[in-house]
Amino acid sequence: MSVSAAFLGLNFFMRSPASPRTVTFPFWLTLCVLLSLGTVGVLGTVPAFGQGRKQNAEQKLLQRKDAERHTAQAQQAQHMGQLETAIFHWHQAEAIYRHLRDWEQLNLSLTALADLHLRQNNLLASETVLRQQLRLARERQDQGMEIRVLNELGLIFEQQDQPHIAQAIFADAQAIAATQF
Repeated sequence: MSVSAAFLGLNFFMRSPASPRTVTFPFWLTLCVLLSLGTVGVLGTVPAFGQGRKQNAEQKLLQRKDAERHTAQAQQAQHMGQLETAIFHWHQAEAIYRHLRDWEQLNLSLTALADLHLRQNNLLASETVLRQQLRLARERQDQGMEIRVLNELGLIFEQQDQPHIAQAIFADAQAIAATQF
């Protein structure tokens, strides 16, 4: 078989001296292209990695600024008595802080949400937010926050006329506090 037949896509195989396996033409072509790229081909990708990190840092900065904007708008709406608008902005900030894994700001957002729901007398929504905050406190092993959230949950269950559940929650908070001191 001639070399020109190989380039026409006919059945062209070469034997590697190191191995008895058949090596196909596409393999050799790929190998030649990679070798011809050499260090230029490999080093040409390095700035792309650095650029990706820079873009990621810039994106996180923009997200943080967006979360701070939502926080400021939530506080302003809350001050003006626009509770629904405040809740909307707190939810937006909470989602961004959760994505950024900024636990301190996430906790502040959840606290504000729970308080706003309580002001609206929406005990179920407040309970849901407090349970999220409790889960976060347990994951972060923040016993102080866990005690505070358990006490708030206990108060919600008292307001819902469920004193047995409230007493069990208060007992959990008291048991955690006893291990701390």
